[in-house]
Amino acid sequence: MSRRFRLFQAFAVLLGVPAASLPALQEMAAAQSKDAISVAIGQSVVPLDGPWKFHVGDSPVDPATHRSLWAEPDFNDSDWETVDLSPKSGSTDPVSGLPDFVPGWAAKGHPGYWGYAWYRIRAKIETKPGIKLALAGPSNIDDVYQVFDNGQLVGGFGNFEHDPPTVYYTEPMMFQLPQGIEGVSSASTAELAFRVWMHPNTVLQGDDVGGFHTAPLLGESGAVAAQYRMRWDELLRAYA
Repeated sequence: MSRRFRLFQAFAVLLGVPAASLPALQEMAAAQSKDAISVAIGQSVVPLDGPWKFHVGDSPVDPATHRSLWAEPDFNDSDWETVDLSPKSGSTDPVSGLPDFVPGWAAKGHPGYWGYAWYRIRAKIETKPGIKLALAGPSNIDDVYQVFDNGQLVGGFGNFEHDPPTVYYTEPMMFQLPQGIEGVSSASTAELAFRVWMHPNTVLQGDDVGGFHTAPLLGESGAVAAQYRMRWDELLRAYA
């Protein structure tokens, strides 16, 4: 869905117009890529700029478990494309003015493509005793997504009960992640996977559309919550 149309939708909602009234098996570890970013979690938040692994299309499904194979932690993504979500200094969304804008997949070798695509990242996480982890999804994306942690669906943005998914106006999202043992330091590896779907009309909105336009955030739950609220403030200011 068009970023301009999503901006109009959200502005209408702020004015009190109801949203409903608006149109609306894998190879194993021997050959597997094991590159991972390192994340030390204290009272902090880390932007997951990458490197991410990226692939257009949708995942095959395990016939026995009905789980998406591309979400599984032992899936071999070594031959996928590599994507960096680091924004250029001072970059902004050309429509909304939101900060830290990164061009989407249309500008990175997939012009004209719409539909499903996947992003995967492996993070080695070290946490202090008692730290609870959370993830803030991308606050600027075309158009909707589901997010998996080590193969488990932890949430999403948009309605994936139908095919194609239902697209909503953009808004920040925050997800609590599975916790380690209370009271002890822990180190673990998080295999995060995002299943993204872009509406065909979004292709017509420019040559930079498609998927992530900002990086997700990973960190201590309270710090992520503060960033989540700040993203809402930025969104409201942009729409106003």
